[in-house]
Amino acid sequence: MVPSHWIIVNAGANVALTMEGGKEALEKLAREVVALYGRDAPKMLLDRAAVADEYGDNLQAKAWREIAAIAARLARSL
Repeated sequence: MVPSHWIIVNAGANVALTMEGGKEALEKLAREVVALYGRDAPKMLLDRAAVADEYGDNLQAKAWREIAAIAARLARSL
């Protein structure tokens, strides 16, 4: 099993692959991030989207925003 922190650190490189896994994969990643960052998870994910935008990587930026939206929904129940 891959440790959760590895998933978060390396997710930037693999977020497009995660998107190919469908909504379930995005939901799983969002749960992992919320488990690690709690209510700060959506902001952290949106920060990653901003970085992807700065580098012109629209696909990753979109994915980070989608994951952030799921994380925001999950974090509301904390």
